[in-house]
Amino acid sequence: MIILRELKLKDFLSHDETIIKFSPKQKVLVDGKSGAGKSSLVEAILWCFYGKGRSDNRSLIRHGEKSATVIIILEDQKNDEVIKVEREANISGKNSLKLSKQTKKGNFLPIKVVGMKATQEHLEQEIIRSSYLLFVNSIVYPQDNTENFVKQTAAKRKDILLEIARCDSYEEYYNK
Repeated sequence: MIILRELKLKDFLSHDETIIKFSPKQKVLVDGKSGAGKSSLVEAILWCFYGKGRSDNRSLIRHGEKSATVIIILEDQKNDEVIKVEREANISGKNSLKLSKQTKKGNFLPIKVVGMKATQEHLEQEIIRSSYLLFVNSIVYPQDNTENFVKQTAAKRKDILLEIARCDSYEEYYNK
């Protein structure tokens, strides 16, 4: 099981610098006035994990700043590891993704994956173990979710259900 331990936002949307630490089995209620940044917390998680935001990367940067950063610290209880996921976007619209594991001494060393595409695949398949479509339909439900399960084609719904079952095809699921 993957546990969210910490969420850090730096110049992301309306957040100057926000750090939220989570305790095991903690229940969280986010409250605030309209425009206070509640939805942007969910958006930060989605963007950090999948590189997908409401629009282009530049619009995620807080007004007047040159870049935005989101860092998520995860605890992988299955593999007894602490993993840091860091995504940064700059004013030119480019973004970077860094993955690292915590050592026994407490510092983080990079996970050796070459290239942005391979790093993204490693994050989705080996760390989060979830595609974007499954994530927004089962773990995080963003405001105005246009990729709602019921709005998907039959083929996409089948893919989501097969991913939940950890199968590549219906035949594999049937044999399980």
